[in-house]
Amino acid sequence: MTQSYPSRSYSTLRMDTALSHLLMSEVTSFARWDVLRFFLETEQLPTTIDQLSLALERDISSLLGILGELTTLGWLARRSDPVHGTIYTLTQERERRLLLDKFHAAMHDSTFRLQVITYWSRATRRAAER
Repeated sequence: MTQSYPSRSYSTLRMDTALSHLLMSEVTSFARWDVLRFFLETEQLPTTIDQLSLALERDISSLLGILGELTTLGWLARRSDPVHGTIYTLTQERERRLLLDKFHAAMHDSTFRLQVITYWSRATRRAAER
């Protein structure tokens, strides 16, 4: 016998305004969050795309676009290294780091995490329908 659960609508309207804006305009996908979370959890070590690809189990071609977007948005810094090639680091901007830390902490709350996953899933589905 399967048990049914009441349907609940998770709205970003109940979410903190700054976190809601971050979710809807900058950290708009699982992939972007995976990259940012990697940098948070590895304590901002400079990283190459090859290292990211191995750690996140994502192909390099998909990461190129994500890294470019996050760099353009100001979440990552990019520099060239003569030995390792292109190196990425997490932003050092205090305001951005505080907001990202707040988002990271909020993701440990199951209700918040469900809101985020629901939002990303719907956004992905809408993009696929276009």
